Amino acid sequence: STKPNNIKTEKKVITQQKSQRGGKSGISKAEIFEEMNSIQTQIREDLTRQIKIEIQEEINQQFSTFSEESEKIHSEKNNLIKTEIDQEYTNIVKQEVKKSEELIKRDLINVVHLELEKKIDQGISSLKDEIFQEINTKVEEAVKVQLQTSLKPVKQSLEQSLQDIMDEE
Repeated sequence: STKPNNIKTEKKVITQQKSQRGGKSGISKAEIFEEMNSIQTQIREDLTRQIKIEIQEEINQQFSTFSEESEKIHSEKNNLIKTEIDQEYTNIVKQEVKKSEELIKRDLINVVHLELEKKIDQGISSLKDEIFQEINTKVEEAVKVQLQTSLKPVKQSLEQSLQDIMDEE
């Protein structure tokens, strides 16, 4: 709190007024009251101005402190939100990875199952072909043997007839 400089100015004015009257000290009471009122008014105005300045400085300081605190709170809030978002993102990624792993496992199992079915079907088909081939071969052999057996008397008879014809000639 600085004292107003205007008090010195008021003293100078009174001193000048004395010298203008030729050094007489005969100032009337009305002039003294008028000067005192003027000085009091000046002091009030100076004090009011000074108090306003101090109040404004205090307001500025409080606002600055508030701004710093507000910024700090805002920053902490953002950090908390970021941490929460990072945690949520991590959880979502973990869930998606797990789902993907399960889908890949299921797909692999399906692919392996289908491949096994194909190989089994191919094996069965190949086995059927081999069995049919073997059956056909045995049937052909059996038919040959059967034919040979059943045709043997006919052959012998024909051969005998041929022999008989040859002998007659």
